[in-house]
Amino acid sequence: MRILILMVVMCTFPLVAVATLYTCRDSEGRLHVTDNLQSLPDECRSGARQVEATDPDNLQFVPERTPAPAVDSRSEFQRQLLEQQRRQQEQDKREEQMIQEARGLAERFKQAQQDRRNAIRRWSADSRRTIEQAADDMAAARSGKQRMLINLEQQRVSTGTAEQVRALLEQISEP
Repeated sequence: MRILILMVVMCTFPLVAVATLYTCRDSEGRLHVTDNLQSLPDECRSGARQVEATDPDNLQFVPERTPAPAVDSRSEFQRQLLEQQRRQQEQDKREEQMIQEARGLAERFKQAQQDRRNAIRRWSADSRRTIEQAADDMAAARSGKQRMLINLEQQRVSTGTAEQVRALLEQISEP
């Protein structure tokens, strides 16, 4: 009978346990509550709040994090698309400039050759100066040709542009 009375008394008086609780929210916004600090995720341990659980009605949990603004994937895609289009336009412009430069060198070389031939054919007092100037222009065109061929190998250009530039530069003959 004593045992029965002791059991009734024990059941009627609630057992009060004092424990320390730790709360935190992880990077995904999940709430973690535990009495063992080591059981919290590593990212939460430094920011965990300690809550005394003596009054269970007075538990204060870590507030939810406000979610980061979502990146609109469509806007990001459009931004990347516009950036790629801008790069392509710049590349097209560089390639067109290379073609124009090669065309200019070829024309300069042809004109220097023509001036030299005319000066030799119509020999006059100014012919020697004209021939020297034509030789300098032809040497400059050959030097420009070598520089452009090196640039052509170093830069990324389309096959069509490379072929067109090489065809124009082939008009500049070596001495």
